[in-house]
Amino acid sequence: MSLFTPNTDSINSFYDKGRYLMVWRISLLFIVVFGALTAIFIYTKEDSSFPTFVTFAISFVSFIYLNITKKFIIFFWLYAIIGTIVANLALNFIFGPSHFVDFIWLLVSVLIAFTGISANVGLMFLIINVLGMIYFMFFSLNSHIEDQVTLSFTRQIAETIEIMFSIFVFGYIMVQFIEFQTYAKKQVRIINADLQLKINENKLLVKEVHHRVKNNLQIIVSLLRLQKEEDRKKGKDSFDDSINRVMAMALIHEKLYQQNDLKEIIIEDYINEFISEAKALYGMNEKLTVNFKSSVGSMKLKNMVPFCLLLNELFTNSIKHAFNETGKGTIFISIDRESDSFIRLIYSDSGKWNNSSETYFGTELIESLIEQMDGKYQREKSEYSFQISDLDE
Repeated sequence: MSLFTPNTDSINSFYDKGRYLMVWRISLLFIVVFGALTAIFIYTKEDSSFPTFVTFAISFVSFIYLNITKKFIIFFWLYAIIGTIVANLALNFIFGPSHFVDFIWLLVSVLIAFTGISANVGLMFLIINVLGMIYFMFFSLNSHIEDQVTLSFTRQIAETIEIMFSIFVFGYIMVQFIEFQTYAKKQVRIINADLQLKINENKLLVKEVHHRVKNNLQIIVSLLRLQKEEDRKKGKDSFDDSINRVMAMALIHEKLYQQNDLKEIIIEDYINEFISEAKALYGMNEKLTVNFKSSVGSMKLKNMVPFCLLLNELFTNSIKHAFNETGKGTIFISIDRESDSFIRLIYSDSGKWNNSSETYFGTELIESLIEQMDGKYQREKSEYSFQISDLDE
């Protein structure tokens, strides 16, 4: 740290640090240069001593205030306004100087507004200063030419210093502006790199979905083989259960195609559509009532397939075994989140079960699915209570 480079640790933004340093350094240079010019003009009794002293005084007060408060935006406004007013007043009311430097200060004022405040404010100051220069050209220039005098050596030195200083300030602001542009381009490159990373992640997710589809097809094959053995024992061929299982998994992929997030599925939408499809498959649209409620918004994809197969198995068992006497009944499904890692599924029906209704295949499948989901369950008569993992790991 030094007088020219103060501590900016309290400022987080790169742009704010740059603008703070810009105001600090310009104020410091103004104090030095315009203090010296004020002394020269007072000593030589030049007419320009008052505007240079005003600039010196404003710069000094601004420097002190900036050092105390760290608030810098107000100074961009202050310098843009003061620069515009002082330069236009000098152009139109101070006779004798060449006024080369006043035109540079008008440009500096505009550039300060553009760089330190905003493009719209910079455009406003540009229009004001252009109008001021037009006024000078048509209403004041001839009077200045008529009153033009030969500059003293002291005046030449003073104007040279001020012209060099104004060009230096102009150049410094341009350098700072270029730094801002370079930083912005760097940030754009970083953002583009992050976007490319996300695109690559999405590609991997799509590949993962295809991988899951392949695994699901393998599950279908395994289920059909198990169903085949079960039907062979009963001496009949029934594929309704297998069709329903395939439908349960197909719905998962359909929901994935309909949403942007490939990691989760909106559970309520899925189950409502599953219920509709299952009732239609078994011809239970008018006979079966399903009371479903859920406080869970979505479920991770990892356990979605076994979860849906579990729900399908429970649903199928109710239709086949609980309502086979009356053909009518009600199914109750409740899903709640126990924690960030676990979901609670409670399933029951209003039918009448007996021990002979239970099948080894159905019980084995339910236990296998629960094991896949790192879960556990309890059963009391026709009511099941499942604790199911909801993690991607």
